[in-house]
Amino acid sequence: SLCNCGLLCACCNDMVVPVCNNSGVEVATIARKSLTCAELCGKMNRFVVDFGSVSDPAERALVFAAGMLFDLQYWEAKK
Repeated sequence: SLCNCGLLCACCNDMVVPVCNNSGVEVATIARKSLTCAELCGKMNRFVVDFGSVSDPAERALVFAAGMLFDLQYWEAKK
């Protein structure tokens, strides 16, 4: 679920987005790490992609691209 304290305030909590395969099994995660006040004021944004059991290079590229899209859609400041 995207309903998470980390979505509302980047300082409060990490936000972890599960990546599931066609069977609904979680195979990877994309996480935005909580930020310090200095990082928040400096408009820094960092996230971690854990590929878990994804070993195919093409699927890894898709998981990474999904992380970039989540960054743009949910975590990047709207301009």
